[in-house]
Amino acid sequence: FQLDTIRPRWLFHETKSVGNANEFERGLDLVRAYRCAACHIVPGVELDRMGPALSHLVDRTQHDWLVRWLEDTHRVRADATMPATGLNSDESRAVAAFLISTSKTGESNAKDPIKGRPEAGAELVQSLGCLACHTLAGNGTANMFGGGSLDAIGQKRPARFFRGWLTK
Repeated sequence: FQLDTIRPRWLFHETKSVGNANEFERGLDLVRAYRCAACHIVPGVELDRMGPALSHLVDRTQHDWLVRWLEDTHRVRADATMPATGLNSDESRAVAAFLISTSKTGESNAKDPIKGRPEAGAELVQSLGCLACHTLAGNGTANMFGGGSLDAIGQKRPARFFRGWLTK
C-alpha cells in the first residue's frame, strides 16, 4: 500500500496558538497558493516554484499589457498574487522597456503569419479540459490553484505565443 502524506501541521505547531484545527491547513494552503516562500523563508514550506520567468517576455507578453500590469497589477487581474509594485505610469513604462529589451527572443517569435480556425479552437478548449483550471466566458472553474481567466488573454499574450505553448 502507498503511504499517506503527513501534513506539516502534525509535525510541528506553536503550543501557544490553539485556534481552529482547520485554520492551520487553510493558512498553509494560502501560503502555498500565494507563493509566499518565493520571497520569504516560511518554516515548513519549501519553494515549489518561483514567480514566472522574465527572460522571454518579448515572446510571451504584449508591451502595453506589461505596463498596465506593473502600474496596477490588481486592476489588471483582481486575484493576482503579485504584490502591488507602487510604480507610477512613467516608472512602469521604463521597467517594461527594460524587461522587454533584456528579454530573449525564442522560436515562437517567428514572423510567419498565424493561421488558425477559431471554431476548432473553441471546440478544443471545451474538449481538452482547459476549463478544469481556467474560466472563459463565464464557464469553467476558478479557485486559488486554478490557471485564471482566459477572457482577456489576447491582451496579454501575442498570437505567436500560443503556437509555441500549445505545440510543446
